Amino acid sequence: MIVRTYHGGDEAQIIALWNRTLVRDPITSQVFYHKVLLDPNFDPGGVFVAVDQDKILGYIQAVVRRVPLGTDYEPDLGWITALMVDRGVQRQGLGSQLLDHALRYLKGHGRSRVEFSPYAPFYVVPGVDRVGYPGAIEFFQSHGFSVQYSPVAMDKGLVDFIMPQDVQQHIELLDRQGVVIEPISPPFYARLFEFCDREFYADWSRSLREALALAIDPSQLLICREGDTVLGFALFGAYDGHLERFGPFGVAEAERGRGLGKALLYQALQTMKQRGCHSAWFLWTGERSPAGYLYYRAGFQVTRRFDILEKSL
Repeated sequence: MIVRTYHGGDEAQIIALWNRTLVRDPITSQVFYHKVLLDPNFDPGGVFVAVDQDKILGYIQAVVRRVPLGTDYEPDLGWITALMVDRGVQRQGLGSQLLDHALRYLKGHGRSRVEFSPYAPFYVVPGVDRVGYPGAIEFFQSHGFSVQYSPVAMDKGLVDFIMPQDVQQHIELLDRQGVVIEPISPPFYARLFEFCDREFYADWSRSLREALALAIDPSQLLICREGDTVLGFALFGAYDGHLERFGPFGVAEAERGRGLGKALLYQALQTMKQRGCHSAWFLWTGERSPAGYLYYRAGFQVTRRFDILEKSL
């Protein structure tokens, strides 16, 4: 058994290992190429495989940001985005060897902290699923990682979805007040990007730009505006071609409490149903955050829980 860095040609074995071990999160070759090989921050020197007689039995990927997200290189932070060991050789120290290689790579690039695994924009899952991968938390904690927070994934069925009458009345009230919810149009592109940069995260601005560059249907990106001022937005179908994936979604902090988020969310769900979606889902939010409570009230249910892990280097 040797541990070496990634070589071109390893892809088929890595994908097969991924699908044997990370059974709740299987991937296709196209997803692997997109999220790993075509990531502008991909470095073969940060990907390690454990090989026994030409068979890949373990894999880990460490990432440092070489291309900024927005304007931020996050120079103190690195990520481990995936770690897997074939079932027949687990609990023999192989995972620890792979982790040691990854941590040395991150230290060698001047990182003082490492997270598993909320690496924007190319994470597959945002953290460790305790239910899906029992023992994973204990493994990372035994190597000095601690749980920082625990987001949840949520789903909502749309087969029986009907716009509630009170929400429809609220949308009509907002419209009479001059607050409009409508599909994005080019005159509001720049205003939306400025709004998102000011209120939210660089990754959200990136996802908006990429979605529009892919010529999504305008109905997939709703904006809430008052005159020329953007107050909020809701996007669906922007990630990996999944029309039923909802988000990102947000309202200006100063405008919260007016029911804009509720109006945007329900209008987006109505549009998704009109587009033929049978469900709406997303990978993470704070369960007890204002957004989490809004999702609960709209009928979303928690489907997975993740733990975001961090370790000081």
